[in-house]
Amino acid sequence: MRVSVFAVLMLVLPMSSFLAGCTSGDDHGDQKGGGQEIGPPEVAQPVQTLPDTSKLYLIDMLPIGTSYSEVQQRFSGVSERMPTAIGELSRATAPVQIMGRPAVLELNFERNTLYSYYYRLEELSCNEAQDLYERLKQVYEQRYGAYNEERETDGAYRAETSYWAAVGFDVVATYGNQSGSCRVAWGFQEQ
Repeated sequence: MRVSVFAVLMLVLPMSSFLAGCTSGDDHGDQKGGGQEIGPPEVAQPVQTLPDTSKLYLIDMLPIGTSYSEVQQRFSGVSERMPTAIGELSRATAPVQIMGRPAVLELNFERNTLYSYYYRLEELSCNEAQDLYERLKQVYEQRYGAYNEERETDGAYRAETSYWAAVGFDVVATYGNQSGSCRVAWGFQEQ
């Protein structure tokens, strides 16, 4: 059984810049789906070189179900797949910059097929994490509509998770607080 995966990232842009850069124009494809499928470039490019808006909507360029070799053809800098402790699952990573911060893009595969990916940034204050989570909910709600939200408390751990069901994939964002150590996780996964 696979677990929902998320990313941790820090927002350093003001609200208006973040929302304006992520929700304007028709360059994000279909409002409920992942947009139009784009073939791989002739020469692989680093994910690092994509603008932040494209990283927020990476699902438009990298659909769930893409093979590992196709990921490597599209994006340079993706690591070799590393096995996990769970059956035929593996993961690969790529260094990225998002919102002016260094981050890691983690791609998860079952056999050779991409089933989820997310961004991870470290070191968020609880205020920054909560603010980012709220901003991401606004951005993805504009594109994917209403979301379902779940809350979880387990001792010192508290989490809020929002889910959007799109055509062929889910978008997931989570705010987590473990005794004052906070993070936001965000990415795309198979339905």
